[in-house]
Amino acid sequence: MSQLDSNWSFVDDSKVTPKGFLFAGISAGLKASNKKDLALILAPEGSIFSGMFTQSIVRASCVDICEERIKTTSGFVRAILINSGQANACTGNLGIQHFQIATGKIAELLGIKEEEVLMCSTGVIGVPIQINDLVKNLPNLVSDLKGNNFENAAEAILTTDLTLKKSVNRDDYSR
Repeated sequence: MSQLDSNWSFVDDSKVTPKGFLFAGISAGLKASNKKDLALILAPEGSIFSGMFTQSIVRASCVDICEERIKTTSGFVRAILINSGQANACTGNLGIQHFQIATGKIAELLGIKEEEVLMCSTGVIGVPIQINDLVKNLPNLVSDLKGNNFENAAEAILTTDLTLKKSVNRDDYSR
């Protein structure tokens, strides 16, 4: 289906964000560069998420947990916590524990259920998340949530990229 055949259309203004969504991006000290490395996206209550997941047999446990949480909640997810610097892949049970610690704490701070929080990690494979630095900065991350803070969140998920990852599409349900 081409863009012309779709209800979706590209929006030129990359500062346009979905109504009711909040974004945050801060430096939590997870990267040696002290660049932004922790992001949070908070969706309005009632939002429904879907996901596309790698089919590789070599995938981080957080991918499996996120896929299961979307199934368990029928897509009713509220938050995505994203760290960059450490991929949390090939880290065994420690990676699972770090995922659970981080999503449990952010759920507590946001007043939502832990299963309504997904977590994505990008960075060096085989290196555990610096969980103490991440957790101690979660209150700062939550206080940084704003509707117009998309750029900070996009900056926080950069690894070796040279530009921010952003794409905005609009759907006109009235057609």
